[in-house]
Amino acid sequence: MASLARIGMSGLAVLILAVLGCVPSTREMKVTKVGEDHLVVTPYSEGLPVEGRYRNNVCIVDMNNDGILDLVTTPPRKAGETENTPRIFLGNGTGGWENVSDRMKFPEAAFGYGSVGVGDFNEDGLQDMVLAMHYLPMCLLLREDQWSWVRVTEGVPTMKEFPTRSVLVADMNNDGHLDIVSVGEFTSAGNTALGKGLMVLEGDGAGAFKAHWILESVGVFGDNIAVGDVNGDGIRDIAVANRNGGRKDLVWIGKGDFQYEGDPGAGLPDDTVYDAVELADIDGDGADDLVVGMMKINSTLPEPTGIRVFYLRGAEWVRDARGLPVTPRFGSIVCADLNGDALKDILALEFYGGALRMFLQSKEAGWTESAARIEPGRPAHGYGVSAKSMGDKKLIAAAALSMDDDEGGGINAHLIEWK
Repeated sequence: MASLARIGMSGLAVLILAVLGCVPSTREMKVTKVGEDHLVVTPYSEGLPVEGRYRNNVCIVDMNNDGILDLVTTPPRKAGETENTPRIFLGNGTGGWENVSDRMKFPEAAFGYGSVGVGDFNEDGLQDMVLAMHYLPMCLLLREDQWSWVRVTEGVPTMKEFPTRSVLVADMNNDGHLDIVSVGEFTSAGNTALGKGLMVLEGDGAGAFKAHWILESVGVFGDNIAVGDVNGDGIRDIAVANRNGGRKDLVWIGKGDFQYEGDPGAGLPDDTVYDAVELADIDGDGADDLVVGMMKINSTLPEPTGIRVFYLRGAEWVRDARGLPVTPRFGSIVCADLNGDALKDILALEFYGGALRMFLQSKEAGWTESAARIEPGRPAHGYGVSAKSMGDKKLIAAAALSMDDDEGGGINAHLIEWK
């Protein structure tokens, strides 16, 4: 499943909301806000930036093997010379973050905004990273020591071969080695929208990769992807927030040999593009379901935006939108058990305004929105939210905010507890 976490029963459930960034930071007053449904939200962002055009994602991972989770991002869009490298914020475990990006010795390379994936590609105990950046070649960086990195180009596509700004890291064939999944970004030729589709880089555990381009997916493009097991066969599948409104093949079924077959999307709406996608076992049947943030091409149609859940029943996707909003537009979605009832809840980041909203699931009634809505506190568009377990009823989530001018965006963090 895609970077999700579980919040347990009776006790703390911790959510840290972090928005990508790397500009000046401020200290927040730790004011607690209590929601009617027992979710308690406390600011948790000391040392994080308050400005910057950070998109599309942030990774939550222990970068220095101290047992404390850290944040890793690409540089912001239109970054200055002092921040035009990958951004790394080391956490102290109590809500404070230290920007150590300038201490890192990165190789000479062009860096830009986009998406980052982190994992130990050569299995030496150090975390490596891969960056997919807007109109730049994919960049694979292996870590040599605490501060030094080396770039690997063999087996990694060039920008001309595969332009992308969305990437994630997962073991796609159950061989114990990490692989890289990516979807092409929007390109155009005249008035024709083009997309390179899906590419999976097969890792060998020694830091080398072999590219598998899924030719049947050519024409698909997007900014968000997820992995999970849709058909319950134990092999990871891929879901794409496809922005090609003429295609409904959001889900690609893995065969275990780095080949994928597009599901035709029977039951999914026509003339629709997607900003957000997640795979999670919503109904508890052992197979992952499809959760999307969607936008119909014709905004005058009923229910033009919002969140939808789809279950694969036989060969058809069946919609479940009980209690979920049909407006506004959502930039990113993750799922987690927020209240310890073993049901997957939804955390959704509004695109316009950057508010993080939480929807609690019940089997009888669908979803009920939590009163603990988290506003960014400054101008922002919401681009990405991710989540990772801290164990024992704790969760870290991270969200990327951006703004078109010099004020807004940056990184917010919050502690969320279920009381």
